[in-house]
Amino acid sequence: MLDAASSSRKPEPRARRRDWFDRLLLGLQTGLLISALLSLLWVGYQAWQNPFVEAVVTRSAEELREAVWLRVEQKFDQGELDQRLRSALDQEPVAWTEVDLTLALAERFQLTPDPELATAVASARKDARRPVALLGDCFRGIFGLDLGQGLTEASCAGVSEVTSVGDIKSILRAAGAAASGQQIDRFDLGLGIAGLALTGATLVSAGTAAPAKAGVVTVKLAKRARALSPGLERHLQKRLAHSVHLDRALKELASQVGKGLFVQGASLQSRAVKIAKASIDPKAFDHLARDLADLGVALQRVGPGSALYTLRFVGSGQDIARLKRFSEAMGKETPHALSVLGRAGYRLSVKTLRTGVRLTKTIGLLVWNVVALVFSLALSFLKWLVSAWLKRARRARRLA
Repeated sequence: MLDAASSSRKPEPRARRRDWFDRLLLGLQTGLLISALLSLLWVGYQAWQNPFVEAVVTRSAEELREAVWLRVEQKFDQGELDQRLRSALDQEPVAWTEVDLTLALAERFQLTPDPELATAVASARKDARRPVALLGDCFRGIFGLDLGQGLTEASCAGVSEVTSVGDIKSILRAAGAAASGQQIDRFDLGLGIAGLALTGATLVSAGTAAPAKAGVVTVKLAKRARALSPGLERHLQKRLAHSVHLDRALKELASQVGKGLFVQGASLQSRAVKIAKASIDPKAFDHLARDLADLGVALQRVGPGSALYTLRFVGSGQDIARLKRFSEAMGKETPHALSVLGRAGYRLSVKTLRTGVRLTKTIGLLVWNVVALVFSLALSFLKWLVSAWLKRARRARRLA
């Protein structure tokens, strides 16, 4: 009688609640497992239908050019025109590259700047073209050994930087700093040593040396004009640290200066080249030369007038390859587009395919299902731990 009565007794409400939660959790886990398996089967089916499917593909040069100009036209309007001119005129000195690019875009899209701004631009341009001012800037740029020059001075300094004279000036700056106990600019010294090696073209092929030398020159001028991005400078510093043994170069330089041998004369260049060759790791230097060559190729397509301006849109080592691809399609109009789009313009070089979108979304669903399934299993394990702890606590209370 007692057994029959006890077996017909209904479960307690708390037990019924636990049974309901367990069933819900088990159903959720089963559903997620089935969904994950179906997503995995769908991914396999898509890959089997087209094993070469890609989420993104690279645009052709013509497609990239059309996409870039379409995006620029959407962003460059009358308000953008006037705002860019005001910003360029407010700088000291006037940002003439920015002004010229803005006016060229306005002409392309048939926009007219505000009359007051047009008058201000004409007046400022008249003052900037005074021969005496230009002569003074170029004199300081060509013969000055100090860094931190203005954009006009740095551009004129390119007359000497193109040859090995600019690289020797970097070594002379380091020698002067070492002799006076001042801090040595290791970045400038490393670029000077790299430039000397590229001038002789003894460590890399002639096809790589010419654009790489152009890259060195532009980077040094951008450093002088404070137009070099911190990200690109860090990338090049890492490359230089692996390819140029600066401590060895400084030791050799100190030895030459101490002996009184490193002085102006016929042997100056030969001694500088000797220091450069003794401090370079040829294998690691090849990576630096390739980066500088890609940068030089891209900036040669842009042209010398806008090279320094374009370099500000290279914010990392990856941007070097992106600029090279971008300039291949845009040519001399590269700075025009980047001045409006910024580094985001590099993303237009790829496009997303519909099949790739479907596959990407399916993979995302699969990942979400797996994560949710793992979470539900962790929840079940946590519930089991709590239940075991409660049973042990109740058993301890009964024994007590």
